[in-house]
Amino acid sequence: MKKIIILLCLSVALVGCSGKEEANKINKSQDQMIQQLIDNNNTLSDQNKALQEEVKKLTEDFMKAQEDLKAKEEKLQEFNDKLDVLAYDLTDVRNNLSFAVRGYSDWLYYNSKYERAQRESQGYYQYTGFLEYMDQASNTLSVDPVEMLGFGDEIRLRELGYDPNEDMPSGFLVHNPDINIMSFAIDGGTKFYVLDESLRLKQVDFNTAKEVFTNYTYLISVEVKDNRIISVSEIYTP
Repeated sequence: MKKIIILLCLSVALVGCSGKEEANKINKSQDQMIQQLIDNNNTLSDQNKALQEEVKKLTEDFMKAQEDLKAKEEKLQEFNDKLDVLAYDLTDVRNNLSFAVRGYSDWLYYNSKYERAQRESQGYYQYTGFLEYMDQASNTLSVDPVEMLGFGDEIRLRELGYDPNEDMPSGFLVHNPDINIMSFAIDGGTKFYVLDESLRLKQVDFNTAKEVFTNYTYLISVEVKDNRIISVSEIYTP
């Protein structure tokens, strides 16, 4: 009987020890889990703090970008305003230049008329036209005369049915309703002039003049006295 009681006590003691050890394990596991949760919470807190810092930096960068964009827009607007002023100034300059060119064209026209009248009083006559024939062997040059009109010929232009403001974009107009060939004699004293790269007349020989007049020139000017050609000049046409 005593043995049985002793065994029961030992069993109870063993069970008690075993339960205590198991409880310790559970407590330790719970402590580890709690610590893990604390560590995880700390990690999340650190991550959240870092995220907040990043959001703050992104917000600051965005605000700075907005300020930079606003500054660039203001500069762009300022530039556009200057362009508008420049465009207005250019229009004004263009109008003034057009007026000046027209005035200069008129001066050239009337000056040319005066000089022509002076020359005609001395027996020299000038014809403007298209070259039709040019031959050294037969000593002949033929031209189809035209009427070359400028801004100074407004009355004449309107008589012919032209609008000076619409029909002369280049500042001149060639009126040639009919073909009327006129032939004149050329000789060793006839002078030939063509335009150089600077649009200045330079004297050349017969062959050079013929090549230019035949292949490139739109209009020529012929000065004649006693039915003999004194000079032949290339006319600039824009």
